[in-house]
Amino acid sequence: MSDIVERLRQRTADYVEHICSRPADHEALEAADEIERLRAEVVRLTAEQDAVSAAIGTNEYMDPPDGGNVSLAEQVRRMRDALLARAEAAEKDAARYRTWRTLWTNATAHVAAIEVIAEAATEAQLDAAVDAAIAQKEGM
Repeated sequence: MSDIVERLRQRTADYVEHICSRPADHEALEAADEIERLRAEVVRLTAEQDAVSAAIGTNEYMDPPDGGNVSLAEQVRRMRDALLARAEAAEKDAARYRTWRTLWTNATAHVAAIEVIAEAATEAQLDAAVDAAIAQKEGM
């Protein structure tokens, strides 16, 4: 967004220089109106950029790996990627829950579920065991 603002400022400055080199006439008045319109657009875009930056509300998406010099668009892209990763992880957890619920309601599978729990020493191992059960069930 700052590139757009800078281009608008430069365009305004170039236009003012062009107009000032000519005698005052009707075009000069139109140019003054255009300059005011461009200035108002710069103010609007700056306010919009500030609002988006404030809505992000954290520097979490600015830091790695650029050391904090990240464009607003890059911050939003990183936010999108983080949200997609969280959604994917949540869907995997939901699938695991559904598998466990099925195992617990099926008397035959109940013993197998207890064995999986007993063998899993960590959450990651438990997740891996459930993922394997899901893959085996889908392969049937």
